[in-house]
Amino acid sequence: EVKQSNGYIFVVFYELFSNSLDHGILKIDSALKHVDYIDMEVYFDERANRIANLEHGKIEMHLEKLPSDNGQLMKIHIKDSGEGFDFTALKIHDENSSQRLRQGRGITLLKSTCNAIQYLGNGSEVVVYLELPAE
Repeated sequence: EVKQSNGYIFVVFYELFSNSLDHGILKIDSALKHVDYIDMEVYFDERANRIANLEHGKIEMHLEKLPSDNGQLMKIHIKDSGEGFDFTALKIHDENSSQRLRQGRGITLLKSTCNAIQYLGNGSEVVVYLELPAE
């Protein structure tokens, strides 16, 4: 389980930033990421091309340590300048489902790792809370 390792904080940062960059700023459809490496190669080529041609975009990230009953929580607030998405329509498929998609895997990972996830505004803003490992 990701939460057991000390690297889970990095995984959360990466996932939040990557979602903001890929979907908010670059407007890449998750459907480009399929099961095999050829599809992922197409995705990474498209990502690199869009980054090379990017004229503007902004991602803001704010971090805050908060006290909790079990020690401390990290509050991560990330906002991008993209158009957002309809987070009320999120449907995440169970990992064991025969209809499992690559789309939504990042959100599923965040749900399993973070104590809470909150989408704000038009969906271009997300706040997560995660328990910090004991020092």
